[in-house]
Amino acid sequence: RVLFRSGVEDMRLKARIIATTTSLAVVISGLLLTAGVVIYERSIADNEANILRTASERLTGEINRANRTSLELATAMAGLPMVKEAILKNDRSLVAPVLVPVFEELKGRYGYERFHLHTPPGMNFFRAHNPSRFGDDDTGVPTIAASFRRSQTTAGLRSEEHTSEL
Repeated sequence: RVLFRSGVEDMRLKARIIATTTSLAVVISGLLLTAGVVIYERSIADNEANILRTASERLTGEINRANRTSLELATAMAGLPMVKEAILKNDRSLVAPVLVPVFEELKGRYGYERFHLHTPPGMNFFRAHNPSRFGDDDTGVPTIAASFRRSQTTAGLRSEEHTSEL
């Protein structure tokens, strides 16, 4: 048997095939576009994460170097015979003529803002940046309290002031 189709039926079939093919092409294009956008967004997020990780590592390295320098300086200062003698005699005038100019040099060259000497348990013995102010209790400062609690030189950041402590 031979089936006969009219021209109208062929046109409807062609129209359906074209409509289906076009719809399928639109859906596939939409999926590809969506996938491309998702991949692009992930790429941007990964790039941002890498930039932040690199910056964080660099900053951590700089903080660690600054802490090491602070520890070295504090250890050197604590070992000076004149500092030990001044603390034993409770005589700030023994260290002021030397430490004030040292602080001024550190301030000018490296941006130091403060330079303290403390006695147990955290009393401020001498401030090179403000020699007339002394005797206050700094046991509430975490790095100072830790230093005397551990009996060792300590360095760290004070987040509320963003400063390094010696």
